[in-house]
Amino acid sequence: PHVRQSAARAIALAIAEVPESAEQVFESLQSLYTENPTHFGSDNPLSERFSLLNEESSEGFYSWMVREGVALTLGEAAAMVSADDVELLFEFLVTRPLGDPVDAVKDAFLNTTLKLIDELGAEHANSIFPILEDFLAFPDAQGEEEVFVQDRARQSCVVCLGGLAQHLPVEGGKPQEIMDRLLASLSTPSEAVQQSISKCLPGLVKVQKDRAEELLSRLLQVIAEASGHAERRGAAYGLAGLVKGLGLSSLKQHQIIPKLSEMVDPKVNKKNNLSREAALWAFECLCKTMGRLFEPYVIHILPLLLECFNAGEAIREAAFGAADAIMSQLSGQGVKLVLPALLKSIDEADAWRTKQGAIDVLGAMAHCAPRQLSQCLPTVVPRLCETLQDTHPKVKAASLASLERIGDVIRNPEIKEISKDLLKALSDASYTSKALQRLMDMAFVHAVDAPSLAIIMPILQKSLKDRSTETKKCGCQIVGSMCSLIGDEKDMVPYLPMVLPELQEMLMDGIPEVRAVAAKAIGSLVRGMGEAAFPTLVSDLLDRACPPPGALDDYGNEVKVSSTTVERAGAAQGLSEVIAGLGMDKFAEMMPELLQ
Repeated sequence: PHVRQSAARAIALAIAEVPESAEQVFESLQSLYTENPTHFGSDNPLSERFSLLNEESSEGFYSWMVREGVALTLGEAAAMVSADDVELLFEFLVTRPLGDPVDAVKDAFLNTTLKLIDELGAEHANSIFPILEDFLAFPDAQGEEEVFVQDRARQSCVVCLGGLAQHLPVEGGKPQEIMDRLLASLSTPSEAVQQSISKCLPGLVKVQKDRAEELLSRLLQVIAEASGHAERRGAAYGLAGLVKGLGLSSLKQHQIIPKLSEMVDPKVNKKNNLSREAALWAFECLCKTMGRLFEPYVIHILPLLLECFNAGEAIREAAFGAADAIMSQLSGQGVKLVLPALLKSIDEADAWRTKQGAIDVLGAMAHCAPRQLSQCLPTVVPRLCETLQDTHPKVKAASLASLERIGDVIRNPEIKEISKDLLKALSDASYTSKALQRLMDMAFVHAVDAPSLAIIMPILQKSLKDRSTETKKCGCQIVGSMCSLIGDEKDMVPYLPMVLPELQEMLMDGIPEVRAVAAKAIGSLVRGMGEAAFPTLVSDLLDRACPPPGALDDYGNEVKVSSTTVERAGAAQGLSEVIAGLGMDKFAEMMPELLQ
């Protein structure tokens, strides 16, 4: 697809350089489409991955790629279409391309047509509108295959009408008529069509604000009462599109959130699971469409989401979709609002189902934006590790599933390869040594990202507490090398309270090898992250290596500070590695104090 897209851009640039060639190029593109028809039953985009292995069968069998290339090229060259070519081009598009049997090709032509309408609609709306309207008014297909293609083309044409409506005058009632057609077409059992209609609605509803109450009520009624999957899903998309056009204030003005909340709330709506599912879809679509503007409402609908995880499979799936959409749009401030509420639900939940729901939503935080993800994972993953020890098997299963969802967003190929072993080590301490060995054996080429770090650090914390000397040493070596593996040192900062106290404790270990490895690990961390990340480390180690005079007792005698030779030696070794990591300037600065 990238090669086809690049070729399309190259042709468009060539037309821009030689404008007189535009008509000939458009005719050639139309011929290309006609010469590469669909082969029903064999023309399948999923087969593209095998195209290089089946070069001899590429004639005809992969003709969909040629047709998609035509769509991409027309889209790139939209600005070069002259007034004389507009009618011919749109007549070509409605005959078959907008209803192509291959979804990938149909969607490409739909996007291209909408792009053409954006580019040409202001000047040529009066020429384009009759072509679309006549095609919808007079279906003329013969035969099963032709009827199938024409039905798909009619669905696409309705979406195109929605894009064109914003260029038509309000007088004459055409925008109102198109709005009614679009809302009726929301029941089309195609999510791509529903999404396209949703994108058309904001511009269209802005010139029909006097109908806002009527249109919103119609869609809310479908969400509450309809039984068909496509009808309810389409109404959710339509509602989000209307709200985007009317503005955020319409949510309060028309009481949309309270009405949807009543449908979701099991205390109010106990029996109608279909409306509960549809209302959750509406929350999902509103969140995706409004983005971070919807964030203030998230904290109000979160308790309802948690209760939905206790319901049947369909409602749980809808709740998952809503949770994923919410988490993907959260800002840093939104994470700070949502995360404490979820953690509180886990701590205070009496019913295991509510706890399970909160854990599921925590897992959905894997869909946060990268910056928010690195902010919340240091809190989320340790808490999920704690709930892995819960007595209820379903809570444990939910915790493991949430950790797996976080594992799914790992971008580092090396960590992704061993993610199953790492997740097993989080749930079963006996696998810690195996997970450490896999990390030690791995040759890292790519930077370790925030989700990878969130999975690795709890395992390293376990290894530093382990009784086995070898496990401790392995853990220290990996912690020490972590700064050279991560892409951004800031990702490591939240995990320092997790590992630094354990490393300092290991400096007091009775085994010299353990003290040496721990000292090197601390030195590597300081070298990689700088002294600012360890404001009290140098003074703490100095106090342990050279204990200050003790305080005086009631009789004026000095109280000796208890400190063994091993502790002083370990602290001194750690201090030497830290100073070496900070460089000669720090060494020169501390030399008088050390001599004293």
